[in-house]
Formats: sequence, structure tokens, C-alpha cells
Amino acid sequence: VGTAEIADNLELLVEFNYSQHYLKLIGRETPESTPEDIKFKMGNYNIPFIFNYNILNLKNDLLFGIQLGASASLMHEMKLTDISKEDYYLDPYYLKPSDLEFDSTNGQISFNAFAVMGVSASYERFMLNFRYFKGITDPYRQAPFYIPVDGIEVKGKDNYYNFTLIYFLDNGGW
Repeated sequence: VGTAEIADNLELLVEFNYSQHYLKLIGRETPESTPEDIKFKMGNYNIPFIFNYNILNLKNDLLFGIQLGASASLMHEMKLTDISKEDYYLDPYYLKPSDLEFDSTNGQISFNAFAVMGVSASYERFMLNFRYFKGITDPYRQAPFYIPVDGIEVKGKDNYYNFTLIYFLDNGGW
């Protein structure tokens, strides 16, 4: 994390981090079998640019702030957590789990953008953040699969909450 003080209570945070999310999709062993949860792990490399405005200062040590910014996300890779289900079908379009590994499959790296808002609490060299990431771009536009069923296209935007704890190595920033 790099920081730059812009004004008395306003700073810019520039981060580089890795996020990992777990999600469940509905799948079946055969098209006729009973549906069940199929677990995936999704990983992204993120570069957030966040403005943090401290709105409350208690005893010069404990600061509370609001945050607003944008984040660029590289890679959008979903990996099946249970390899024994690699031949399952995902509802409702009967995709294979490997179809969701589209960044590796087509050799391209996805670029996705998010609007970010949140709150922060800082004490000495520690900062605690709770943020909401609202998807602006469609991460599935890189997907190599095509669904020829009634002209349906697979589209979506990922939104998620993020909780981070940061320890600053020095007080100087940039």
C-alpha cells in the first residue's frame, strides 16, 4: 500500500493485492441427475485507487473515515475445488466447470473495473477497511463459450464486499 496525503484529512491509497473468493454454482453429474452445489475458488489481482477522508478524529490516534475510489482487476479465474466434479454440467446451460477457466483457456488476461466505496478505522500504523466493490465491466466477455439457446448470452457483473487489515511499515507514505 502506498499513501499520499492530499489535504489535512484526505489521503490517496494505492494498493496492489490478491483477492480470493469462494462461490457455489448448481451442477449435475448427468443432465438427468439431481442438482447439487459445485464449489469454485475465484482469484483476482487488484489495483485499487482509494480516497480516504477522515471524518472523525478521537484523541489524535483513532481516526474514522469514508472511502471512495476505483479498482482495476486483472485475471478472472474460477477453479473447481473438487476435481472429481470436473465432468459435471453446470445449470442451466450445461457448461463444463473448465469453461469457467477462460483466462487460462484463451491465453488472455481479463481487465475489469470496479467502483469502490467503504469505511475505515485507523489507529497508529493499523488501518481496518470495509469496502463494497461494484462491478462496472462484464468479466464474462472473455469467456470462450457460446450458448445457442434462444439467443441467450452469458453476461454479468461481479459485486462483492471486502474486509482488509493494513499495517503501514512507516508513517511517511510517499
